[in-house]
Amino acid sequence: MINDPFLNLQETKSELNDLRQIAEKLEMSLPLLSQKIAYVFTRIKECKTMTEANDYFEILDTIQ
Repeated sequence: MINDPFLNLQETKSELNDLRQIAEKLEMSLPLLSQKIAYVFTRIKECKTMTEANDYFEILDTIQ
């Protein structure tokens, strides 16, 4: 057993488990977000004026 105040095996295992859960959630969420972004660009292309497109640009700004 290491006697080091900066290294704790249980704490490290817990942190790695937390990171693994975050990574799994990102793996599921990022493709959906990518599809939403593509959809927003499609909607912008269909707009006739910048005023019509403004709300879509705000969505992209929020995502950014």
